[in-house]
Amino acid sequence: LLRVCQGYAGPLELTLQTNATLLDDAWIDLFREEWPELEYSTSLDGDRDGNRHRVDYADRPTAETVELTLQRFHSRGLRIGLVCTVTAAVVSRPVETLDYFLQFPALNLLKFNPCFDYNARTRRSPGNAFSLA
Repeated sequence: LLRVCQGYAGPLELTLQTNATLLDDAWIDLFREEWPELEYSTSLDGDRDGNRHRVDYADRPTAETVELTLQRFHSRGLRIGLVCTVTAAVVSRPVETLDYFLQFPALNLLKFNPCFDYNARTRRSPGNAFSLA
């Protein structure tokens, strides 16, 4: 896809929105080689308690993996934007949440989106309306 975009004659700006759980060094190297100006963004809803609704397909929390990716970006001199969905777990802790995000020097954007459904559940949650079976 990046090579196809390189053939476009007009102006083109690309961004990558990722959950950052599989964004390892090999992927970053590929993106830097094929599109050095690529802009990156990921989602993290606060510290591990605030991010508890973001899980992988095995229902494991993703916060630690995303934190490692943010550290990887910093060590490589890359910048990344971050989107935080403000849930009940973080809305009452604004200072702590902001302090948490400020520990990641690779961040070049911090966007807060409201969550209007504070009843979000993982597949293990009681009363969950969906199944991955």
